[in-house]
Amino acid sequence: MTWQESEHPRWPARAPGGRGGEFRGDWVQGVLLQMDITPEQEIRETLRDGKPVVRSVLAGGNSAETVVVDFTMPDGSTRKLVRKTSNAGDVRMETLASAIGRAIGAPVPAVVPDPDNDRRLWMPLLDGESPMEELRREYARDWANTAPGDEDEEIDYSEMWELDWVQEQEYELLHDPDYADSIEGRLLGLLDLMILNRDRHIGNWLILRDGTVAGIDHTHINVSTIVESEYGLTEHGPFTEPYLSASNERGLVNNDWHPADMELMGRALQALWEREDIQNLLDRMGSDPEVFLSRFRLVAARAKGTERRFE
Repeated sequence: MTWQESEHPRWPARAPGGRGGEFRGDWVQGVLLQMDITPEQEIRETLRDGKPVVRSVLAGGNSAETVVVDFTMPDGSTRKLVRKTSNAGDVRMETLASAIGRAIGAPVPAVVPDPDNDRRLWMPLLDGESPMEELRREYARDWANTAPGDEDEEIDYSEMWELDWVQEQEYELLHDPDYADSIEGRLLGLLDLMILNRDRHIGNWLILRDGTVAGIDHTHINVSTIVESEYGLTEHGPFTEPYLSASNERGLVNNDWHPADMELMGRALQALWEREDIQNLLDRMGSDPEVFLSRFRLVAARAKGTERRFE
């Protein structure tokens, strides 16, 4: 029996050790014994056997086209995938970041490059929304109430970030402990430090229907720099802040991961590097596992937690 969206609204995770897992409110847990294929294999199966019947455009950045595609499968069921088209470099970045994130259990979707188009990738449709969309809706309501002239006038969103109330709400969302200090948030922060993600702004993470967070859009990452000092980890963002000093030096502070949990995540990363597809991907990118392991080890050295989260 394969994974069914109706039974598990969130996508299956890959917990350290290679077991399939389900995201809960507090951790990746609950082995899905009924899974006989990985999420990546299910995406490939959908592309191979499904018939695309509906496409709808998703909001996204200026450099990519993102659409939802409904596939009708031979058994009559329907599956939804997101198709993102940009450039070959971005596809490789997204694929690698997803693989690293899923190896450590971070809440990011599986990514599969299109077999026939190196500028295109596929991923599950996540049941959530960017916090930016709510700010845009509030701004649109404010515009309708205050803007003079024709009600059908096109809204100019370029000015919204200059307003104090928008900046205040953005700050509150980025620092909401329900998101930034959640276990999913801590995992996203660890991933962002490992890939030196400099683009985790308010539009590049989602609030899912169950109130937890998930990360999307991982193209602005560093795949070449080996970091030998904790002061090289300077990418402050909503999910990396718990790991970093607030001082100008911006070194690491002690984190509450248990050392044994970090050891398990390290072993999962080592297993990832042994995969042939990941080796080929790194070769095409001119990258090396040591780039990411160097950053991971710096965080692991600061792991001072006393409570195990991986069993």
